[in-house]
Amino acid sequence: MNTPVLLLRELRKAFDGIEALDSISFAIRDGEVVGLMGPNGAGKTTLFNVISGLVLPDSGEIMLQGANVVGLAPHRICRLGLGRTFQYTRLFDSLTVHENMVLASEATHARRREEALLEATRILGMLRLEGHREVLASALSTGYRKVAELARCLAGRPKLLLLDEPTAGLAGPLRQLVLKVLADYRREGHSILIIEHSTQTMREICDRLFLLDRGRLALQGSVEEVLKNPQTEDVYLGIHAGSFA
Repeated sequence: MNTPVLLLRELRKAFDGIEALDSISFAIRDGEVVGLMGPNGAGKTTLFNVISGLVLPDSGEIMLQGANVVGLAPHRICRLGLGRTFQYTRLFDSLTVHENMVLASEATHARRREEALLEATRILGMLRLEGHREVLASALSTGYRKVAELARCLAGRPKLLLLDEPTAGLAGPLRQLVLKVLADYRREGHSILIIEHSTQTMREICDRLFLLDRGRLALQGSVEEVLKNPQTEDVYLGIHAGSFA
């Protein structure tokens, strides 16, 4: 059996005695897209922070392509094949879109400048950002900031993408472009763990869904199994009630 690209075993993290992550265990395979759902405070962002090395877990194991990454600095985890976007984008605002991507390509793979420039140009074309190439990140609209952050992430060619609401706030054509790029990336054998509140997006792109509730993995299964389970609507009651049919 192939080694999962990501394997979590009994992952725990508490803040001031409150369990933000409580015995989280799951695996993600090569070429798989898994959706992560849950209301605010369920532990989704904490899980991303722990996997990416921004927060140290209290206990448990995180295996990325067979290597235990617990305790490693974020940049070292990145070089082992992890890429991440944030709900609130974190671009280098004083750099252009192109410079953000070149920097990511150089830092992740220690590429020569010429190779990084070529890779950045390829990603710009893929996400139709050529017209924003020399625009400062600080001047981008919210939608294009999201696309530019995804572009910077892809410039590092990660084996596993952690995406935090990548389509939230995107207009129709831009949203469809992002979903197409992610589908193409997945067909190349890469894996994606994606936080989304949009059930439409989950249905369009995901193979499986995980439902987090107060730090615990409450449900996992196929997209329809999770969306149609009464427990899913119970977890979201008062937030997204009625949106899971």
